[in-house]
Amino acid sequence: MTVRVFRSTDYNAPVMNGQASPTNTALINVLTACLVDGYNLPAVSSITHSGAVATVTSPAHGLVGTAKVTIAGATQTEYNGTFSVTVTGTNTFTYTMSGTPASNATGTPTARLDGAGWTKPLTGTGLAAFLQGTGESWARYLRVDDTVGASARLIGYESMSDINNGAGLFPTAALLPSGAYMTKSATTDAVVRAWVLVATERWFTLIINQSGTATASSIMSFGDIASYVSGDQYKTILIASNSATVNTSNYGYGGLALHTAAPTNEAKCIARPYTGVGSGVKVNLTGALSVATNMTFIGNGATTAMNGSAGGTTSIVDGALYQSPIMVTESSAYRGMLPEHPRAGASGCTIPGESRRKYFPLL
Repeated sequence: MTVRVFRSTDYNAPVMNGQASPTNTALINVLTACLVDGYNLPAVSSITHSGAVATVTSPAHGLVGTAKVTIAGATQTEYNGTFSVTVTGTNTFTYTMSGTPASNATGTPTARLDGAGWTKPLTGTGLAAFLQGTGESWARYLRVDDTVGASARLIGYESMSDINNGAGLFPTAALLPSGAYMTKSATTDAVVRAWVLVATERWFTLIINQSGTATASSIMSFGDIASYVSGDQYKTILIASNSATVNTSNYGYGGLALHTAAPTNEAKCIARPYTGVGSGVKVNLTGALSVATNMTFIGNGATTAMNGSAGGTTSIVDGALYQSPIMVTESSAYRGMLPEHPRAGASGCTIPGESRRKYFPLL
């Protein structure tokens, strides 16, 4: 899986606000750009190299820290491909090639943030269904209803026949009659809100600084957990809020907090029980460490702190925040764990897959 990070400060990144569909579908636009289509960075002025390290000059690219960038169009093939880049300035970033080119780049190089490998097979007025990538037969759908207002309505589906019909809903109507919700903005207007989205082909987390204040950020996640059930085809989870009511608390952000009992304003539901029999069930999140702290969030040219639980200890060796895994519990038993935790470190950057998670700060 490839971890990709998208931010509202990126060049060409779509705008998030609280205007309602059909005149505005801000959440669908952001998910489409990040999960499916990607977007171009500014025109590349030059690519030079020192050995196998390439330096790209691309004015006002908007990138922060590290990112996955696709370079194409250079005559020398060593420059082309998808690379983990390191931002070295407002107009520059670097990456390491697989070999050393004979010269600086010629041709017409371009730089692009590719989508995370999802598709959007179904649409309607103010509606869209996003399908997980990698072509697995049990890829699940996330239906987004962006007509509600400043909050969008979310429901997971095991399968869909059209934008309004499908099977295997999670949450079910019995669990949450109105589904789950993601708050785009604390106000139903065109005020621009900062956001960060971290995605792989099977998982994404979106954080929106919905009120522009340090203690009010909404969050949602959708995708596959790392399940302890062998061959688990029903491990897809939806984490969001259970209310469309816009408020200035960090209720949506609490969706990934560590709780022994599920707060009443959270929606955390997995496609089916661990047995694979039945329908969507509520789950909970637990972890060994839970310490209230702030993370740095970059958006709209400003630095805003977002509040949330991010237990862990900062290493004096490399400055990384080491954090215990976040466990998914079903009926008080472990079903698996989240593939990544977006709250630690600046701007939601994560490095998944380690037994003890390691998250590098970007500032």
